[in-house]
Amino acid sequence: MSNSRYWLLIVTLFYGLGVYSPATFSQLLINEVMTSNSSTLPDEDGDYPDWIELYNHSNQSIRLDSLRLSDKRSNPDKWQLPPSMLEPGEFLLVFASGKDRRQWIPYWETVADLGTVWAYHYHNESIPANWIQPAYNDAAWLRGPTGIGYGDGDDATTIPPTVSLYARFHFSIENIATVMAAVLHIDYDDGFVAYLNGHEIARANLGMEGVQPAYNATTDNWREAEMYQGGEPELYGWPGLEQLLLEGDNVLAVQVHNYSANSSDLSCIPFFTLGMAEQPDNPHGSSSFLHFPKSCLHTNFKLKSSGETLYLSGASGQIIDSVFTGALPTNYSLGRYPDGADNWYIFPTSTPGASNTSPGFEGVAPDPLFSLPGGRYSSSVELSITAKTTGMTVHYTTDGSDPDESSPEAPAVINIDTSTVIRARAFSPGYLPSRIITYTYFINESTTLPIVSLVTDPANLWDDTIGIYVLGNNYEPDLPYQGANFWQDWERPVHVEFFEPDGRPGFRTDAGVKIFGGWSRARPQKSVSIFFRGKYGMSELKYPLFPESPVNRFQAFNLRNSANDWDRTMFSDGMMQTLIDPLDIEYQKFRPSCYYSCGWHLSGRRLFGCMAC
Repeated sequence: MSNSRYWLLIVTLFYGLGVYSPATFSQLLINEVMTSNSSTLPDEDGDYPDWIELYNHSNQSIRLDSLRLSDKRSNPDKWQLPPSMLEPGEFLLVFASGKDRRQWIPYWETVADLGTVWAYHYHNESIPANWIQPAYNDAAWLRGPTGIGYGDGDDATTIPPTVSLYARFHFSIENIATVMAAVLHIDYDDGFVAYLNGHEIARANLGMEGVQPAYNATTDNWREAEMYQGGEPELYGWPGLEQLLLEGDNVLAVQVHNYSANSSDLSCIPFFTLGMAEQPDNPHGSSSFLHFPKSCLHTNFKLKSSGETLYLSGASGQIIDSVFTGALPTNYSLGRYPDGADNWYIFPTSTPGASNTSPGFEGVAPDPLFSLPGGRYSSSVELSITAKTTGMTVHYTTDGSDPDESSPEAPAVINIDTSTVIRARAFSPGYLPSRIITYTYFINESTTLPIVSLVTDPANLWDDTIGIYVLGNNYEPDLPYQGANFWQDWERPVHVEFFEPDGRPGFRTDAGVKIFGGWSRARPQKSVSIFFRGKYGMSELKYPLFPESPVNRFQAFNLRNSANDWDRTMFSDGMMQTLIDPLDIEYQKFRPSCYYSCGWHLSGRRLFGCMAC
């Protein structure tokens, strides 16, 4: 058969099955997206990447490995999905992390479960070394369901007291290509060695690796079984274990040994599970007693929290589905409701990998418009804050707190005659509130230093439960007050504005703030660290904080209180940093500055410090 005829046959077959038909593909949809995940769903590494949910809206199974995800229309082949099936009505979750992982186990099938019948041998005599091989004839061995042993009441098959027990389990694999992984779980007393098709795959508390223990060998230590006490069997995942499997007959062999010949108990409860790309015929599923290694799909790209278009395409580049995410709030998702419908909503409670159960918000209210930017002014100013769209209202605060609908509604004109922070937010029925827009207005403030303005809800600093600047309720009475809130590794949201000495605005952004330092945390004025993270907006700051330095990109910077010199000169620490500038060693850049923090007891209180990266 020629190559062209061969491929024609394959394509015709798949179209006949409905697996690759355009009609089916059009029913595989992007169903829900999160572009700023800080706490809703961790991946297998404990990180919180953005995620994408796909949904099979058809009544047919869809094979995935001819499909691609991308955030670039010009490069639709950016990330290929794994070779597996998505069943009708099923969801597929993919992390948009940039980690580029396609090893995903959609289905676990436990072939050796609790109660599975094994061949076993326990007589106190040696047996041939090839007992671990598939070809070994175990027809003369006894048969019985697991657990096998004595003494603990966890034995479906009870044997007389013995030093060692040998057990074999036969299982068949019809299509080895569908097996992606394999794992062993086992509950045992007191030690064991396990073999798969003659290869040692796991061992605990018994002898030397690679050496079969003698029939009368005892374990290194005593160990009690777990399951009869309410515990779980141990997991032994082995990279590449699936490569030892054979198409057709396979044998899992386990020998369990006691700590001594006079031991009062012995337990042998093995489980063996295959991770598969698709369900086998007549599936049994995974055992309810087991937990499996978490496997997740990860794209080789990340999503922009500011919004971008996500594409799902076929192998030839045709676009099957796409969605513009927009700028979503942190931990909010954009999704269809009902699943697969054309209606998109923003959900405050996301449902990754599950059905979208209720409609959310139609969108996000546009940011309110300020007639004047923040900055330094020589005299009082008049400010107007208006909604961008009719039917929306704007509420504002002047104490640093987050405005809500109970806050005062913005009047036509706000007179500002003293240094003030204005925070405003737009509201509209059926829509999420807009972002909080923050500006600091300095009225007749005289300084030749750069100004840093930090604005946060007062509770983030002063609340005894969550405030990072106070002693709190669990501090030790003596200096430096260990256990105080300011000793905790707590981060709170903050708005940062920076102005150059001549009053020129430098940058303004939302960020995170933590207390920084050692014993200087006990000072009335504390050092703080400012962190730039995607969940706040910018993942890094691009600005020349130190004009004489070539470094102009920062993931964080510190506002220091000069530590032990706080109540004296306030500049010795910075001076020491500049003295070592000519040396080829790491040091901190130093720039004297003053900073204002709204969210203190006195709004707009001025503090002096130094900036260091």
